[in-house]
Amino acid sequence: TGSRASRAVPLPSVGLFR
Repeated sequence: TGSRASRAVPLPSVGLFR
């Protein structure tokens, strides 16, 4: 579900989710 959150919130946090 990480990609889902990153998609909804296009922020640098995507690295943490991924």
